[in-house]
Amino acid sequence: MRGRFLSRAQTELLGAILVFGVAITVLVSLQVFAVPLTNERVEFSHNLDVQGDVGEVSTAVFRASTTGVENVVTFDYGTTYPSRAFLRNPPPASGSLSTTDLGRVTLSHVSASGEANDYVSDTTYSFRTTGLTYRPSYNEYANAPTTRYEYPVTYNVFANGNSSVVGESGLVRGDRITLTLVSGNFSRAQVAPGAVHVVPVSAPAQSTTVTNAGDDPMTLRLPTHLDEETWESVLADQRVENGGHVTGLAVEEGSGDAPNTLVLTFEEDETYQLRLARVAVDYAPQSSPSAAYLVETSGDRSVVGPGGEQRVVVQARDRYNNPVSGARVEVAQTDLGANKGTVTNGARSGDRRTAYTGEDGYATFYYTAPQSGLTGVSHANFTLRLDDASSDAETVPLSMELRSSTIIDVSEPDTDAELTVVELAATAEDASGSSSSRASAEQVTLRDYEFTSGSGVTDVSVRITRTTRTGPPWQRVREIASRDHIAAKGNETLGFDGSYAPSSTVVTVTVTATDNAGDTVTCRGEISRTGPSGRISVDNGGFTCTHSGRSN
Repeated sequence: MRGRFLSRAQTELLGAILVFGVAITVLVSLQVFAVPLTNERVEFSHNLDVQGDVGEVSTAVFRASTTGVENVVTFDYGTTYPSRAFLRNPPPASGSLSTTDLGRVTLSHVSASGEANDYVSDTTYSFRTTGLTYRPSYNEYANAPTTRYEYPVTYNVFANGNSSVVGESGLVRGDRITLTLVSGNFSRAQVAPGAVHVVPVSAPAQSTTVTNAGDDPMTLRLPTHLDEETWESVLADQRVENGGHVTGLAVEEGSGDAPNTLVLTFEEDETYQLRLARVAVDYAPQSSPSAAYLVETSGDRSVVGPGGEQRVVVQARDRYNNPVSGARVEVAQTDLGANKGTVTNGARSGDRRTAYTGEDGYATFYYTAPQSGLTGVSHANFTLRLDDASSDAETVPLSMELRSSTIIDVSEPDTDAELTVVELAATAEDASGSSSSRASAEQVTLRDYEFTSGSGVTDVSVRITRTTRTGPPWQRVREIASRDHIAAKGNETLGFDGSYAPSSTVVTVTVTATDNAGDTVTCRGEISRTGPSGRISVDNGGFTCTHSGRSN
């Protein structure tokens, strides 16, 4: 009996040992095989997410370059693993994000339109830039790629050297060339999520119209780790044969650890919109670059009459062609001659020869012509310059055309709605052209009219309105021009629909200019009767001008 009991006990013990052994075997198998496989899936999923984070940093670079506002991205550097009873996990997987020096970007054989060409003309632009590199430190996902950002391209690089593009936001799009340069000294390796600050240095990017200089094509050289085949794929739709403007694309291989160089050449005798900006991936605020050159944006070569005032606006720009605030601009030289007026910043007292640029980089000055003493047509010349200017690019020569006849110039508060009535006379006449005191009122003749306008004006028209005690009201509208930068001259006779006694007729002549923002300038004059006094003109003060609209 006792032997049977011992035998049963031994059997149960052996069973327990066997169950324990099986459990250990299962746990070991899970630890050795299942846990690594599951953790690899966790790491793979994290890697897909972090590629998206690199893309978010790329988007933040774009936003900072176009808005001039700092952007912050929450970046998921590493990952942890699910907790498991009785099983051990490796330490959490970390990752590192850092700026990596690429070298110098160059743009050669380039010239710009307008006064920007003083700075840009046949210049080889050369700027240093960096890329961003994310490197994971996974425990199981051995083939995880390194993810990089260069210019507008986010891509993966695998251990075998192959690469695949994750996202691309447009280095070249038609006639637009957008280049955002990255600087900063950023490097961080950790597991937990952290903030990545993208700080504007020279932004928002401002378009500058450029073309090739001389007989050579405009050429852009970019250091890159991508190969030619990848760039051909990225820029395929920008090639000339596909309707774009890129005539040549090649990648020169770098030596040693140096990156390759992408070389793009652009179609000649075409104009392009170049947008340059610089941002920094860093913790500390970045100082903005100083003003490199000065351009005139409105007011030069304006026509001014006795006592007239002309607003002149200049813009200070940095080496990336973007506006600079707080730059000191001064009246440097004047060649106004005797009795040719004054140039000031508009202040009534104090320093009237210096102005500082605002947030948009603009500084404003005012030329005022003398009240009397002008004869015929003459010119007043003066120069504005940046403080301590040492080159032609930092100075702007300006000239005003002075005329002895009175000129109506309505340009405040919106210079785009500017209308200059250089010459205008209106006479009420009979059908034969007589304006004698006995002549009937049958037509109005606009004599020797001359109008000029700002670039935002969409049309200039003359409205003739006749009211009479013996007939119905009548009006006639004559559109002088309907395009930007209006410059119209001529004579015009507008006939009435009947003949009316001069003593009972009032003729009103209204000149209207409207800009594309909804602002209007109106010059209005009234002829109360025919005869010698039935003529109104700019010369005799017969017109009164007003400004109204959104900017008023």
